[in-house]
Order: sequence, then C-alpha cells, then structure tokens
Amino acid sequence: MLALRYRSAALALVASALTLCCIGASDWSSYRHDLDNSGSVAAKSSATPRLVRRWQYRADSTVTSTPTESNGIIYFGTWLGDVVAVSAADGHALWKAYLRANPDETYGQPRGVLGSVSIVDDTAYAASGGCEAAAYDAMTGRQKWRRSICDNGRHDDAYSSPVVADGLVLIGIDMLADSPTDRGREIALDARTGEKRWSIEPALYKGTGTGISATPAIDAKAGIAYLGTGNPTPMFAPPPGDDPGSDSILALDLRTGKTLWSYGPVRPHDAQDDDLFASPNRFNAGSRAKPTWAIGEGGKDGTYYAGSAVDGKQLWHTDLAQASTSAMIVGTAAVANESIYVPLYNGDSGSLTALRASDGAIMWQATTSGEYEAPVVRGSTVFTTEASGWLDAFQAGDGKTAGRWRLCGKAMGRGPSADDKGLLVAAGSCVTYFDVK
Repeated sequence: MLALRYRSAALALVASALTLCCIGASDWSSYRHDLDNSGSVAAKSSATPRLVRRWQYRADSTVTSTPTESNGIIYFGTWLGDVVAVSAADGHALWKAYLRANPDETYGQPRGVLGSVSIVDDTAYAASGGCEAAAYDAMTGRQKWRRSICDNGRHDDAYSSPVVADGLVLIGIDMLADSPTDRGREIALDARTGEKRWSIEPALYKGTGTGISATPAIDAKAGIAYLGTGNPTPMFAPPPGDDPGSDSILALDLRTGKTLWSYGPVRPHDAQDDDLFASPNRFNAGSRAKPTWAIGEGGKDGTYYAGSAVDGKQLWHTDLAQASTSAMIVGTAAVANESIYVPLYNGDSGSLTALRASDGAIMWQATTSGEYEAPVVRGSTVFTTEASGWLDAFQAGDGKTAGRWRLCGKAMGRGPSADDKGLLVAAGSCVTYFDVK
C-alpha cells in the first residue's frame, strides 16, 4: 500500500512559523513563477552578484523540479516519487509524501515527480510519472485527494508541471520515449476534489503521439490556456499523411477545454522529434500604452515562435540553431525587460540569447556549454545553468558575464527559481539555496 509519510502537523507548523520570520516575502509558487510563465522576479541585484550558500538538501534520487516557494517553505519532487517540503530558512525537512513512480528505467531511473509542485491557497499540487496526481496541505503534507491521471501500461507519462487556475489543475500527458501506444492529452481536474472536469487530445489525425510535456501559460482574465504539443509517433517514422495538432501551439477555453485556435504544425509530418517541448510564455509584444499580447514558445528545431494571443497568427519567429540539425530549445524561455531570454542546447555547446519581444531581433547572445534548463531573471541579472553542472550569471541588458559557480551535479531539469533574497537551484540529487549579495 502506498503510504503518505510526513512529520507531525505540530512540528511542521512550528517550523513553518520559524521560517516566516527569516525569509523574504516574495514567492515562486509555480513552475515558472506566474501564470504567464515569465520565469522572472523583481529584486535588487548588483552588476556582479556574489552567491553565498545558505543550505543544501540532498535527496535520495535525482531532482529535476524547479523548486517552488510559498510562505517560507520550499517544495520539489524526486525521481523516486517523493514530494518534499523543506524550510526555506535552513533546508531541514518538514514533510515528505510518496506519489508513486513509473518503474520504467528508459532514462536511467524510475520516473516519479519530475515536474514542479504548484502551491495555491495553502495547497500543494503535484503529478507523477507514475500516472498519479495529488493535493496536499502545504504546511503539513496531509493528503487532500489523489487521482489516477493516465496509464503506464500504454507508456503514458506525466512530465509537465501542474498549473492551477480558476479552480482547475491542468496537467499534460506525454508518451514515454515517444512510444506509439497512446495519444497525448491535456486534462483538467477540480482543484478542490481532484475530479476530472475535461480532457482534450490535440491530435487531429488517426495516429498516436502529440504528447504534452509543456506547462500551459494562462490568461486568467480571458479564461484561456495556451500550450505546446509534441510530435506524432513513432518518433522517426510517423505514419504518412498530415498530422494537424502535432508540433503546434494551442489556445484552449479554460472552462471546457475547447480549442479556440491552433498555430502549426511548425514542422509538418515531423520525423526528427522537433516538437514544442518547452513551455509557452505570455508576454506583451507591443508597448505599455498599447499592449499586443503574444504567445511564444521555443521548439526543438531551435526556433522561437511568437504569435498573437488573440488568434494565433504569427507575429515573428527567430531561428537560433544557425542551420544546426541538433541544436534544440528545451528549457522554457524567461521574459523580462521587454526581452525574451532563450536557452539553446546542443550537447556540450549552447548559448543564451536575448530577443526583443516586439519583433524577435537578437539583442545579444552569450556562448556557453549546453543549456538544457530554463533561465531565470532576478532583477537585472539572468541566471542560467549549463548541463555539465555550472550556474552562470549575465547582465540582462547587455549579456556581459556576471559570474560562474560550480553546482553539485548535472543540470538537466527545469531550471532555477528565485525570491527577493536569493536563488534556488536543483542539480543532480541536491537542492541548494544561495543568498545573493
């Protein structure tokens, strides 16, 4: 029997109260900080920030979650299937809950809670590659509900991070290793009860695939969710014919799941795994006086695409791969300062590029080793990771190097997060909190 493991509620509440006195007021409560998936926070920062390690937590398996933070507590998941909550003040464990893991070790380990934990209204929401989702009391770890969301027997996988909006929890379902056994879908659960409210399969063809690894961006006021989709399967030999819905950006009615518009496929009949793996950004491509809301997303083809949030019509696209057939955008871009900061991964090589939000023009580009993860903008500094295990800092305005630090393991997950005091980085099996001076 799967058991919920957590420390006593009394101890957790006392520890949480202690952390509140010692940590900044800002939160990073979902995968990319907010419903726009901006990946940015306002904070004071020097031109050359100094990082001082406050604490480091070592988990029992790999951590690829972007750590999230709310009310002085840090949350993340592990590949063995645990949801973990630790004190933001000193990193000591507050509670832990087991959410199952898919035993398939195609990627070297069982696939547990690979994505981030989302915290809304004192509730922590998580999804597992073991095809389960759950809601927990954010302070104590007490389980509120738990639901089956997919089928490991059909190679289903939950790699995306849940996002909560308008009383719904949205979760994407993908196919493990692009196995041609099922069809990708986005599901919406009732945030209070976990009951399924709707489910949509973006694939508008008879074949399989079009998995969803992305976490939607949400326009809460308009009631619209935006998400990217994957390639048809088998990965390198999809069935002949058109495959609408794959490799596309979609706009969905948040209440019903109905597709409002679709942009793509950006790679029709994709036989190269060039899907939209990263998550979309919602940003202003116009001016403050006259906003033009856009949806942008980077693809594994190395191109960042931007379209109108109203109807999906293309505004611009910028190719960052420079004719390379292997360079990919895997990590979700960050948006701040009227710019979009896009990572590029090509094994041992890569880059971080700043694009102008209005037209996609390249403002600056910094060469690094491969960047698999999403960058984070903290004030006037962009922090990004190299897959080999380094943390880099660049000045957001001109791309000048601002620092480089060794991490405790490889950085092949979702990327750092930040608050007004510091930076949180998951690498290998450890989570580290750095105070930024």
